Amino acid sequence: MPVAGAARIVLTAAERHRLKKAAYGHKTAHQARMRAQVVLHAARGRSNARVAHETGLHLDTVRTWRGRFADGGLPALAECKRSGRPARFTPGQVAEAKALAGRGGAVAYLAAYDVHQATVFGRCESTTGIVPSMTLVEQVMTQEPYASAKRVFWVVDNGSSHRGKKSVDRLAARLPSAVLVHTPVHASWVNQIEVGARGGRAAPKLV
Repeated sequence: MPVAGAARIVLTAAERHRLKKAAYGHKTAHQARMRAQVVLHAARGRSNARVAHETGLHLDTVRTWRGRFADGGLPALAECKRSGRPARFTPGQVAEAKALAGRGGAVAYLAAYDVHQATVFGRCESTTGIVPSMTLVEQVMTQEPYASAKRVFWVVDNGSSHRGKKSVDRLAARLPSAVLVHTPVHASWVNQIEVGARGGRAAPKLV
């Protein structure tokens, strides 16, 4: 006999047939198979503790599905629809992003991070390379306080658009106050840019 408090399960012939098919069918999903087994064991008058022992499920899991079947029958064994996390973007924003991606595929996002002001300057380009990178630098360097600074240190990784001494010379020739500094090989400022972008705007180090 079931222990006190356990939901009493009485099956019709049709319910027993469907539950057996689900409990021992090779094509049945694991969770559905285990729920069916819980109900079949419970219908034999077994306690929740014994059902948990024989199925290897947690006692609370057995109690939950036994109770759901007692209240709602076979339909109650189906997985409940979950609401999920609230949408972060409006339908309009999603449509705009898809439209942008549809005009030639994905775009490149270039960004500069000012470590003093925790500000991010960014722009979208159709591709990466020397020209887009220099455009970003000029975007920043034409604004104050960078435009009037004696020196502005641009700390960059070793990406192909700003790698080696040629990139240092190229930047110095275009913008004498801009000083290019390379991080060690394989190092990157990507994480800093992502953190800064979430907090607001961004750019480089100046003295």
